[in-house]
Amino acid sequence: MKLSEDGQNWIPIDSESTNILREGVQTSTVESEAPGIVPLVGAGTAGVGIGLTLVAGYFILTTVVPILGVMFVLFFLFWLFLVLIGMSPSESMAYIFDTFG
Repeated sequence: MKLSEDGQNWIPIDSESTNILREGVQTSTVESEAPGIVPLVGAGTAGVGIGLTLVAGYFILTTVVPILGVMFVLFFLFWLFLVLIGMSPSESMAYIFDTFG
């Protein structure tokens, strides 16, 4: 490219070299259409699905897991109490499952 004589525009140095077709190179015309609404709906659906999955995971990690953890600790402490007052481990498990099961 070179600057035009008035200094305002860039012009090709050799304008004939820009229109040379090379041998063995295939050219094709590509018709493009504006994308429809379908890809946007698919992307939106995927985004909503991912968002709901993250919210559900957060809910499970912040509520269900701690509740189950507290229940497990209470179950273990009750079992330990039964063992300490004289029940055998298997007898205390049978008592717990008979009472709460």
